[in-house]
Amino acid sequence: MLFFRKGIVQENRNVAVGRDAGIKNSFVLIALLGLCGSMYMLWLTKWGAEVCCDSVAYLDAARNLLEGNGFVSQGKLMTHYPPGYPILLAITSLVSQTEVLVSARILCVLLYGVNVFLFGFAAYLCTKRNLAAAICAVCFFVFSVATVSVHFAAMSEAPFITLMFLGFILLNRHMQKPDMRLLLLASLVTGFALVTRYVGVTLLPPAILALVFISERPIRQRLINAAVFTGVACLPLAAWITRNLMLGKTAASRPITFHPIGLRHARTFILTTYDFFLSLTVRGRFGLLYLGVVTVVFLIALVFLHKKKYLAANLKSGVLFLTAICLAFFVVYGCFLVFSISFIHAHTPLDQRILLPALLALALACIALAWHVSQAVDKKLVWQVFLCFAALNISINSAACLPFASSLHRDGRGYNSRAWQQSETLAFVRNLPGDMKIYSNGPDVIYFHLKMKTTLIPSKLILMTQGDDPQFAENFSLMCEECKNGKAAVVYFGEMTWRHYLPSKEELEADGRLPVLARLGDGTIFRAVPR
Repeated sequence: MLFFRKGIVQENRNVAVGRDAGIKNSFVLIALLGLCGSMYMLWLTKWGAEVCCDSVAYLDAARNLLEGNGFVSQGKLMTHYPPGYPILLAITSLVSQTEVLVSARILCVLLYGVNVFLFGFAAYLCTKRNLAAAICAVCFFVFSVATVSVHFAAMSEAPFITLMFLGFILLNRHMQKPDMRLLLLASLVTGFALVTRYVGVTLLPPAILALVFISERPIRQRLINAAVFTGVACLPLAAWITRNLMLGKTAASRPITFHPIGLRHARTFILTTYDFFLSLTVRGRFGLLYLGVVTVVFLIALVFLHKKKYLAANLKSGVLFLTAICLAFFVVYGCFLVFSISFIHAHTPLDQRILLPALLALALACIALAWHVSQAVDKKLVWQVFLCFAALNISINSAACLPFASSLHRDGRGYNSRAWQQSETLAFVRNLPGDMKIYSNGPDVIYFHLKMKTTLIPSKLILMTQGDDPQFAENFSLMCEECKNGKAAVVYFGEMTWRHYLPSKEELEADGRLPVLARLGDGTIFRAVPR
């Protein structure tokens, strides 16, 4: 009998050792896929990281930090943007001993690889260490136009996604094996996410609800954990807002006014979500049908798991924790955007850059939910059918992603692209008199390339509210008068078409008040001909 018991113990040890070896091998494989992702992004950023208007502010703030000037961007105190990304740029620049723009590319390369790994590893954890789920998640991430586009840019979304998934994984580990050190680490990571993007506040409600209602610990300990997490996570943002109020007399340079969200935003949200999950050029009713079917199947799966009492049995044990917090985050993130568009910034575009964190969380929840349904019915066929559907979806997305990636490698994108680096209009502006006032629809691109401070062309709309600007006519007349007198020039970039709130080139030329000095390949210069 003793011999028999020893045999069972030894067999259990062998099983545990084999399981641990399998976990390590899977971890290494996912990490290698992340490394391949970094090499891929290194190849893509041949012309450097994409730079846009927000990037110019981040890059300049990082340079000022390195020079000891504090959080200053383009000569002004920085309050509109949070400090997380400029801090990362400055640290990367110090460590790598490179210029800030180069450090932005280094961050793009590193963060893309890290996020490939985190997304795959999160899927691995969501499905009780199913390697097929991890590989499916990695492929979906890599062959997505949205993820490539966002990680290609010198913007705050990529580090926010890193911090978001890292925080979720740490919380998931804490829920399975309670440890105050893990909780503190998760709260610190979440706290830095809050000062990387203000929308990071949406990470707090799902985490707090999970700590209070999902944990199996005594209610007193649950409340303490939630209070500790919230307090530590909110400290960096509280410090930043206090600094802004003391120095800039504003919390975040975002006035609160009411401008309700409309059907236009709903339509954009549907199209963006459809493009993220299935990059087919066919839209319209097909897109609605596709999203409708997927949504119905998703809800049916949730109801099925609830009726099977699978949710109740596995939520408390931590098996479904990561899936639940991703779903909760998607809902809270969406509600925050509705509030933000309605009360703070009406111009917020519901594009793939803005929605990507929430859509990635939803994609992860979809993969996990399919696996859990297969476990609940005890049929591998359900999981196999989902993997076939996912493979078809990924192959369709790759048909759009690969040409897009090739164009990024060939030409770059944004203000750092080949087109801007070879711009005729920028070359012309470089030779304008140094004391001349310059108006432009692209003051940020002029500052980025030439370090010349310029003034934005008078706006027809108030950007925050999207209402008509009552001072537009007066400001426009003043600009025209300055150009006629030779005191100023208007530089209009033809490729900069996304600023719909500014007058178009046709509107500038309409009444003949702005004399044309030069018509170039990528822009027009308005100014009285010098005598």
